[in-house]
Parts: sequence; C-alpha cells; structure tokens
Amino acid sequence: MSNQQIAKLFDANQLAAVEFLAAEDTDAVLAIWLRMLTLAANDPEGCVRLAPGLHMEPAELANYFHCTAEALEVTIQILEQLQQLTRNPDGTLKLTACAGLCRRSKSKKPVAETTAANSGITSGTNDRTVCDATEKETEKEKRKEAKEKSKEKKKKADIAAAMFSAREPAEADAKAETQPGAAAAETATQQSKRKNNRLIPTPELPEPVPTILNAWNSLPLDNKFDGLYPAMLKQVQGLLERYGEEALLKAIDNVAHSNFLLGNTRNNRGWTISFGWLLNPEHLENILQGKYQNKKPRGGSLLFQPGDEQEPYSNGFYGTVVN
Repeated sequence: MSNQQIAKLFDANQLAAVEFLAAEDTDAVLAIWLRMLTLAANDPEGCVRLAPGLHMEPAELANYFHCTAEALEVTIQILEQLQQLTRNPDGTLKLTACAGLCRRSKSKKPVAETTAANSGITSGTNDRTVCDATEKETEKEKRKEAKEKSKEKKKKADIAAAMFSAREPAEADAKAETQPGAAAAETATQQSKRKNNRLIPTPELPEPVPTILNAWNSLPLDNKFDGLYPAMLKQVQGLLERYGEEALLKAIDNVAHSNFLLGNTRNNRGWTISFGWLLNPEHLENILQGKYQNKKPRGGSLLFQPGDEQEPYSNGFYGTVVN
C-alpha cells in the first residue's frame, strides 16, 4: 500500500473509533489489524492469508500473529463494525481496503505512458499535442481523486454512526469495572447489548424500512446498503413517524430526478448525496420541496447545465456566474 493509502486508512477518525470501541485493548487491536493488512495487501483478493487459495481459520491466524484467539476475535468484530472487514462464505477474512489492490498495482501505468498509448503518440509527435493530452489525463485523475474523497467522507459518517451505537455498551463496561460486585450480574445484559449493536440485515428490518432501503439502492449511486446499524435504523424510524413512508419514498424519487444530488453537474466537484445526508431533517425538507430538482437555465445560457442553478459556476476562463 502507498503512504497516501495508509494515511487515509489510519486517519484520526479511524483511530478514534478503534480506541473508543476497543478501550484498553486498543494497542493489541491496532497491532493485529496491521498484521492483517500485511497479508491482505499482497493477496489478489485482499484476503488475510499466507497464499492465494489457502484457507486459514481464526485459530491459525492467532497462532501466526502470536496473539490470543480472544484478541483476534475482538479485532475482527471491531473491523466488521467499522466496515473495514468482511467474512467470505467459506470463513475467509477479507479487508475491504486491500480488495484488488495487488492487481491494480501491477496493471497501473504511468500517466505519460497511458496518454501516449491512447493518443498514438510517436517520437515525432508535436510537443504541444503531448502537453494537451497530459493535461486531459491530469484532469481525469483530479476528478477521480475528488470522487474517492467523497467516498471517504461517507465512510467516516458510517464510522460516526457506529461509534454512537457502541457508546451505551462501552459505558456499561466502564461502570462494571468500577463496581466489580455487579459485573457478573450484568455480563449477560452487556453481551446482549453488544449483539444488538451489530449490522441488522435488510430482511430482518421492521417494515417499511426495507422498502425505503430498496428504493435508495435503486438510485444510480455507489453507496448501497445490505442492512442498517441500530443508530441509523432509529433515524429512519423517527423520520417515518414524522413524515410517513410515502414522503420518504417521494424524497428518494426527487433525488433520482436531481442531477445535482446524483453528482452529474460540473458544480459537484465529485460530491454525491449519501443516505446519512438524506436523513438530516433539514435536508429532507429541502428535497421534498423540490429545491434540488432539475430546472431550465435562466435566459437560456449555454454556460449552465441542469442543476447548475443551485450553485455558482465558474469555468475558469469566462469568470464566475452568480445567481
């Protein structure tokens, strides 16, 4: 992994989330996570194993990492909660940050080489043509980077939701440490609470929440949901009580007809709507009122595209057009 990828993975928010969920086991969890990344970064599928195709049980990984099985299981549960790790049907552990990383690193070509191949540039090509092609390639890289940053922001929002949902059992654990006599009596309750803070699959969600999720997943966006954590489920249920199912479905339909919210305008700079953004009551009100719907440009100006009237637009040459 590159230094930039490692910096994004272990940023302040991620470390704070791990420290909050792991408490006194933070150092052990981070050490095991780093060992997992070492194996997964060199695996074509991003799996935590010594070689492609080799199935390694958690007990074997614990022995290889020189840690206890309990410490490994705690690490797995925390990474699952932070959406950094998934379990394949065969039980193999897979780190999402390393999925396909090995293949991409082998197939990725330098910008100049890719530009030359796509443009058919030969040694006798004019220097100006080479410069133009390189600028286009750089612009594509910038747009791609903006999109990646948008995904990182959404992931951080999910981490915040996970931290919020984990707050109650963590506080209960701290209380048990200060009152040893009551710790044994509360063990079953704490285990039940921890279980209830796991991801709830869509089929197990109460009606009509699955209908809302399926409508969201039908949008042409990357962030799909297979279920919800209790904290976000509570948000959806609160909005259903306040607005009703029909209003939430109408809001999602309005999103489907908004180039701005879907990231299809020049003003978005890689931003697209997220499910957490939609659940903000103020944002939901604006969407229901049609604030972000596609509209015809005022005055028929060719400088605007549908949705551009929501934000001032600058093409970098003609100046900035302000509504």
